[in-house]
Amino acid sequence: MALDYDLNPSPLIPGEDREFTWQGAGTLAGEIRCFVKKPPPPGYKPCDACGSFALQSGMSTIIHADYQVFFQFGGTLEIEIIDDFGFRETITLLVNRRNDGSFEVGGSGASGSGGIERMIEEES
Repeated sequence: MALDYDLNPSPLIPGEDREFTWQGAGTLAGEIRCFVKKPPPPGYKPCDACGSFALQSGMSTIIHADYQVFFQFGGTLEIEIIDDFGFRETITLLVNRRNDGSFEVGGSGASGSGGIERMIEEES
């Protein structure tokens, strides 16, 4: 059974927001994880841009591709959702790296993916 939600599945760019709307019955719980490397390194821990959400039918949240996390290498956002009946689905959204030379930081705020932007250190 497919869960009933509305989300544009096309690739995002760093800093982009995407609306996710729950259209099914009851409550939906979701968890968002950012990945810039596959497989994730040993000891993977969610970054500040990852997060969770809960929605009632007809409610929306914003999925945010954190600029600082994705601008250099791109990656994926994995959104795991589960409804009141135990039906589970994982949605994977591609985030393209920023290759236009810009350094514009995307929006932040209270988003479904944590809404907290953070600086990450470049790997040496």
